[in-house]
Amino acid sequence: MTKYAIRNIENNEMRLVNLSLLDKLIDYLGIQDKIMYEDEYIRFIKNNPIAVIKDYRKRNNLTQYQLSKLLNTGDGTVKQWESGRCNISRSSYEKIKQLFTSDFLADEK
Repeated sequence: MTKYAIRNIENNEMRLVNLSLLDKLIDYLGIQDKIMYEDEYIRFIKNNPIAVIKDYRKRNNLTQYQLSKLLNTGDGTVKQWESGRCNISRSSYEKIKQLFTSDFLADEK
């Protein structure tokens, strides 16, 4: 862990959450037992988002391409997420959350 990385975290300059870096910082500071992820985005990323996205897509009979269009992302974005080749940005998480929540609420009616 470099001083530069810590400064970026403190100044909230990280656009994507690098979970490996976050875990290293937690280990470095020795605060594993004191961490509670209050941030919805980090909780989502830490709890197997690939499975959540695949499950949603399959339950709604959507292709990766169709889900990409619903989320207004690039054509191959969902494929990259599901393969683990690409991280889900915070802004993409917000789109996912909005789509999944609106569908959940529609199912409840």
